[in-house]
Amino acid sequence: MARFHDPSKERFWRRMLAGWKTSGLTIRAYCHRQGLAEASFYTWRRQLAARQRRDQASTPATLPLFVPVDVEDGVAAAVLEVVLVGNRTIRVRPGFDRSTLAQVLALLEERSC
Repeated sequence: MARFHDPSKERFWRRMLAGWKTSGLTIRAYCHRQGLAEASFYTWRRQLAARQRRDQASTPATLPLFVPVDVEDGVAAAVLEVVLVGNRTIRVRPGFDRSTLAQVLALLEERSC
């Protein structure tokens, strides 16, 4: 039987798990106090942990969106360098065609999906 993702249930169980972590209670005591079935608690804890591991594995390491740039006199007009995932590099010289660069970047984004 197929299982469907219910965002409201996930939010509920995330709140319950967070509440348990801060309660200082055992799982059994927390479930009793909240009126939860222990089996459901363990099932959701396992499912949410697996989902988090899967999401982390499929998300590339966080790269900075902006990096500091030091500009020295006379060097600023040399080359703009864009480093992409997988260490692919695009070097853009002064006077580049903006629409061509936009098309190249859009194509590379498509292929990285």
